[in-house]
This record gives sequence, structure tokens and C-alpha cells, in this order.
Amino acid sequence: MEMDELPTIIQDFLENNYRKELIKPGITNIDINFATLAKYNIALAEQLLEKPEDIIKSLEIASEHIADKKITPHIFNLPLSSQYNPKQIEVTHESQLVTITGRIDSLSESKALCHSMRFECPSCGEILNVLQLSEKKKEPSQCGCGRKGKFRILNRNRKNMRNLILSDKAEEMDVGFTARRLKCLLTDYLASPEYEKKIIPGKIIRLTGILKLMPSEENSNILDYLVEVNHVEPVEQEEDIVITEDDIKQIKELSKDPDILKKLGESLLPNIIIDEEIKQSFVLQIFGCNPKTKRRASMHIIIIGDPATGKSAIAKEILRIAPGGYTSATGATTKGLTAIPEKDELLGCWTAKVGPLIQYNRKLCIIDEFGEIDEEQQGDLNEVMSEETFHFDKASLHLTFQTKTSILALANPIYGKFDMTDDIVRQLGIKASTLTRFDLVWILTDKFDEKKDRKIIRAMIGAFTDKKEEQPVSDMVFKKYIQYAKKHIPLITD
Repeated sequence: MEMDELPTIIQDFLENNYRKELIKPGITNIDINFATLAKYNIALAEQLLEKPEDIIKSLEIASEHIADKKITPHIFNLPLSSQYNPKQIEVTHESQLVTITGRIDSLSESKALCHSMRFECPSCGEILNVLQLSEKKKEPSQCGCGRKGKFRILNRNRKNMRNLILSDKAEEMDVGFTARRLKCLLTDYLASPEYEKKIIPGKIIRLTGILKLMPSEENSNILDYLVEVNHVEPVEQEEDIVITEDDIKQIKELSKDPDILKKLGESLLPNIIIDEEIKQSFVLQIFGCNPKTKRRASMHIIIIGDPATGKSAIAKEILRIAPGGYTSATGATTKGLTAIPEKDELLGCWTAKVGPLIQYNRKLCIIDEFGEIDEEQQGDLNEVMSEETFHFDKASLHLTFQTKTSILALANPIYGKFDMTDDIVRQLGIKASTLTRFDLVWILTDKFDEKKDRKIIRAMIGAFTDKKEEQPVSDMVFKKYIQYAKKHIPLITD
């Protein structure tokens, strides 16, 4: 496709497909489906992926010509070959249009800043565009003619700007690896206050933008990834499991079984020897209740156990089935369980970096070493566990996060072994007000019981051989059952 044909082709495309939307009163932004463009002209669609700045600018000019006003085009629905998660982004994607799906790790406040400046070289008259990504003015380092410094400013392009940090979804993280954090720059409409509801920290979004490489510091050879965002759409909690009509029939048959709770408990922890009631409580926690209820929908359980009673094994097995994740209260500051203030290097303002209790909203969060949580963080947990919200009021930020997160806490007695005759609160090291937020408190003690010890040994041997306990319900059917139950909630009538 010749470049001189481009304006005509784009004009015809918009006239044939988007004219009605463009001429509507009050319209300043328009969403353009990539699939529609590819169907109209595949060569133009390919150019959009490889040279997005040129094509998007041409779309903007053509839109303005049709509507007689400035309209910003936003591209969505890119092909699968251009869709990534944060950890898949690499240097070969520079200057390309890409779609990235991930979780919002933090979001800065909206600021009116100079987005770019146009300079003129006094020596040769060359026009130089420089992106402004900090509070300090940035001039061209050198013109093509060789001149350095004292360039003439032609104009400043001011925009609303907001920085968003996009990270890998927790369920896609490899064990032992740190999540990739991508800087994403939102401008104009995407950075406006009315758009905030779509970009709440902790939410999963799918954004489309142009990948840039920017120096991490002035005069540095180390480059950071930056996505200039063009389109954002929220993503509903993804459902990777496909449920067929045969699956639904099987699930309904299982639901009629009077022993279904017992069978699900045995299937959840087939090789762990603990009381049936404990296993069944985990099943009830995973399924949860109606999220639309006016009362608290999430269920919280704490396991206080002697060393070597299998708490870590229980957590591992539960996450084999349940959607959610694992964190520990040891090591780094426990304030990270909810949210912490973080300085935004890009715009020089404060953001709120969310933790696992916000990230796992509507899922299960397992917190190990729960007794290590400090008193200030326990106060935050009281709100999270009882109200299912978290109010963040720090560093000039005032945010409210939804935390419909079920908590499974694992804790060790602070004196090593649990004493059934002593006070639970004193042995656990947490406040009584926090302990009362749990719906169930299970205590696992390591008592000498030859019959039980033999069962544990057989289960441990079976875990490393082919003699494993047979599950009444398979893992895949169990997962489908959970997903179906969460979408089809029965109502109890009179």
C-alpha cells in the first residue's frame, strides 16, 4: 500500500463503518475494532500494528474531517499474535501496537502536565518532538545536523496524565519469580476522573498501547519499558475452564448426593489425615455464598497448629483446586498485605501499591505465619475481614478498595507447642479483636496416636507411589463444580 493512498483509504474506512458514531453530538472519543479494520483492508491493519503512531494520527485527522471536531480514536480487539501478559513483553516489541492483560498494581493521581514539546533547531530548522515524562523540562540532546543545546521552543502539548503500573496476574506467576511491573502512561480521557471506576488498583484490565523504551535515568544506557496507552477495558474474572452440557448434567447429579460435602472434602485433601469436619469447612469456604448479599459473603478460617502437623501441605493442596494465592506475613513489612504508598518516579506523585488481600478479591488468600502480623496491620485486617472493604488514607491519597477475599490463616503457637489449658490469644500473639473476625478456629495438635500415625505414614508413602487415595470427585470436575456454583446461586424461598 502506497503512503499517498493512506489518507483516502482511512477516510473511506471511517465513512463506511463509523460515520454514524462520529457525527453524534458530544462525541470526543471513538472505539475502533481492529477486526473491522482488518476485514476492510488487511494491509492497513498490518501497518497499524507495525507503525501505530502514523496510522492512529491519520485516523484522528480523518475523524476530525468527517465530524468537524477533534475525535480521539481508541483501538481494541487486536489479534492473538499481538496479545501478551507483562512478562512476555520484550525489546522486539518496541514501537509496536500491543495488547497487554494484567493486574493494576498501583495507580497515580491525575496531573495536568506537559506531555510533549516541539523544538526547532536554529542551525537547520529541523523540528524535534520530545516526550516529557517528568516534572523537569527535557530538551533534545542533539539535532541530526550535529547541533547540541539552545533549541527554540515552538509549543507545549499539555494533557491530563496518570501513571499505571501493570503487573502479572498472581495465578500466572511462576513460583520463586518476581512479577514484571510495566509502566503505563494514560493521557487525556483515559486519565480523567470519570474514567477512574474502570482502573481501580487490584482489578484485571486489558490495555492496548504503543510500547516505548525510555532511559531509566538521565544519560543512562539502561532502558525501561513504557506503554503509551490508547485503550483500556476491564476484564471480568477469567474463566479458563469450559463447562459443557454434559458437565452441567454431572454437576447437578452430584449436587443431589446427600454425602456430597463429605466427598468433596475427601477429594480436596485426599492424602492429608485430619478430621472430616475440617476438610468440609475448607470446601464451604471455597464455594462461599451469594456475593450480592448485604451481609459478609466471605468466610475466614484460621488453623493454629503444632510444628509438623501439615499446615503447609494443607495450603498447597487447597490451592490445587481453589482460585486464589499464597502469601506469608514474615520477611517484608506486613503492611503489604493490603496497600502501601509508593512514589511514582514517572510523574513525581504518590500511588497506592496493592497487596494480596486486594489482588485476590472474590478468591481465597492463604496467609502463612499469621502470628507475625504487627498490631497496626491487624487493625487493617479487622476492616478487611468484617466490612469487605479497605480505606486507604495516606500520602494525600483517599481510596476505597473492595476486599471480598476469603482468608485462610496458618499460625504457630508462639511457645512452640499448643497448650489446651492456656488462653488461645496469648499463645497466638494476635489481638482478640482480630481472632473474633474468624468464623472458624481449628487447632491441630501433635499427639501420640498410633492408629492415626499409621494412617499418616501410609498417606505419605502413597503420595510418592501409585497407591494414592482415590478421589470421589476428580480435580477438573471439582473446579467446574466451583465455577458453576459461583455463577448459578440457588435462592432459598419460603
